[in-house]
Amino acid sequence: MQSKNLFTQKKPEEIDYDLKNIQTLDKLCDYLDLTTPNNSDGKNFGRLYSQIHPAARKGRIKAVELNAAGNTLSAFPALAVIEKNIISMLLNQFGMIGGGTVVPGGSYANAMAIFMALTKRFPDFLTTGIQTKPVKILVSENSHYSITKSALFMSLGVSSMVKIKTDHQGQMSIRHIQQVLDESEAENVNVVAIFSTAGATIGGQFDNVQEINQCIQGRNIYHHVDASWGGAAVFGKKKNLFQGMSNVDSLTFDAHKALGAGLTNAYFLTTRPKLLRKANDCNVSYIAKERPEYDEYNLINTNQSCGRDAGSLGFYFMYKELGVDGLSGLMNHLYDIYETAEDIFSKAADIQILKKHYLNICIQIVSANETITSSELTEQIFYRIEKESDFKIAKGYWKGTFVLRFVAVNPNTTQGDLNDFVDYLSQLKSEISNRRILKHKVT
Repeated sequence: MQSKNLFTQKKPEEIDYDLKNIQTLDKLCDYLDLTTPNNSDGKNFGRLYSQIHPAARKGRIKAVELNAAGNTLSAFPALAVIEKNIISMLLNQFGMIGGGTVVPGGSYANAMAIFMALTKRFPDFLTTGIQTKPVKILVSENSHYSITKSALFMSLGVSSMVKIKTDHQGQMSIRHIQQVLDESEAENVNVVAIFSTAGATIGGQFDNVQEINQCIQGRNIYHHVDASWGGAAVFGKKKNLFQGMSNVDSLTFDAHKALGAGLTNAYFLTTRPKLLRKANDCNVSYIAKERPEYDEYNLINTNQSCGRDAGSLGFYFMYKELGVDGLSGLMNHLYDIYETAEDIFSKAADIQILKKHYLNICIQIVSANETITSSELTEQIFYRIEKESDFKIAKGYWKGTFVLRFVAVNPNTTQGDLNDFVDYLSQLKSEISNRRILKHKVT
């Protein structure tokens, strides 16, 4: 099956040349459409986001039109109230009591969690920084790279990050957590935080938050749940994936991913609102104290950012139009796509499912040729897909072997799209395998 690209593939130097020769804004807009993948096309299931919801689009457009900063009550009064309402709704959905703030993205929220953990553990941290014995932060070996980057940004060093082994399901090993805690105590090293994952980037798995809560109970360890990808599951029929959230310290939630609220729209939720305020309030009187009687609405007191956009209007417009039931309906539709894909992949002779959870399905193309492994074949197929087809799928590694990561995040993906994709994979497998056999015979 030969297909037409969703967009025109161009090298960076070609794009640079083209941009210099575009004379009008209309032509520039057309060029951007031409050279950017179409995230609304049902054959695009490679990202952790897809098209923007129509209601969110209205909210984002209104935010641009108003061009008002979202840092204080006086700068954008309605937004201050809206963001408080969104945070309250999300806390209720997760079964948390506390507060939160709007952040530029999930990576930023993960950095805030480290900052909160250090503030919690060391009373003088905000004054003196870390001037004590070494610290450790426990993360899954499948955790997002932003956690390590954040630790480096705060001068903690790679050695402070301890990668916890995972079991066959990809969940953090409770036994290994306990082992690291015991070793750290014997070495007189502070374990200041542990990061659970709710929706891993490749496999989609959720760590067992309740068991981790029990494991660290009484140890003064900050527990953050990175739900950047999986947080949307709090809406819909898989809400039971979130158990024990009332006992965690904080959580990352991205509305711009599965829910389609528009890039970017993220939230940092916490059961420790006083700690959030302590870690972020620098007592800048000219801006943070302008309306002391409405202090709770000045989110600059709970955020490292000063001027920031009103991206949360996108999610709020969705919430106003759809309500919790409507948001749940969006997620349930994605689950239907996931289940259809799982059924089609499992019945395909050329495909093996190596991992499936939440909205993620990791597949490998089975090699029947002794000259090439399934991992090698799948990798070659991926680059053919990238170069030649209108399908978009992500690559990754599961337990050390190369996989294609399908994500049921695009509401426009149909059963026909999935069947066409399977047929295309079979075609590529046949072409690559035959070429390998011919080359082997010639050799």
